[in-house]
Amino acid sequence: MAGRNTQVDAPQGDDEERTEPYQAYDEGAPEPATKRSALSSDGVGGSGGEQDATVRGSGNGDMEEAILYAKKYVEDLLSFFGLNTDVYATTEDDEVIELSIPSTHLNGFLIGSRGDTVRAMQFIISTALKNSGYSHTRVNVDVADYKKNRADRLAKHAETWFKEVKDSGQAKDLDPMNAADRRVVHKAASDYGLETESIGEGRDRHIVLKPASEAAGEEDEPKEVKDKE
Repeated sequence: MAGRNTQVDAPQGDDEERTEPYQAYDEGAPEPATKRSALSSDGVGGSGGEQDATVRGSGNGDMEEAILYAKKYVEDLLSFFGLNTDVYATTEDDEVIELSIPSTHLNGFLIGSRGDTVRAMQFIISTALKNSGYSHTRVNVDVADYKKNRADRLAKHAETWFKEVKDSGQAKDLDPMNAADRRVVHKAASDYGLETESIGEGRDRHIVLKPASEAAGEEDEPKEVKDKE
């Protein structure tokens, strides 16, 4: 089995060390989305400042209200740093709340060293949703498309691993990576026609790339074993 290699040409966010609370929360984050539904300050709920006060603590399972609450919360949080901006809020799958903070002069500050600050914001907003009784508490925060751009670089670099597996016909173990990065690789490998499996626990959890099953015809969908975080 070939050796591991996860060097990625990404200037920020690579090989980040996480505290346990942030690591556990980050593993609930989705793959970076390539398209967004039309739910923002121009859509449901208007601007963050116009959010109905009854939303706070309503305690029901309505995703729309949870999105509005999270949008208002992060906008209020940003205002403490003198940043009055409109945060784009949506959901891709009715499970994860996507919050996109536009590019500003505070990008570096909001992203933090290796993405620490953006992960901290996710943790804070998720905790606030839980404490207010919402059933939808998974949040993915991006700043100036930092996560999306990083995911694009990872997927591009992963093509070298995919080609190696396809050419050799041998499975390949990758080095451990966080859940968000694993999801990027899962999807990219599936698009490339390979099978994937995540094995190991905690910080040792990693992806095994495998050639497409010989039993599966060319018309079959490639098997993909997703993470269960």
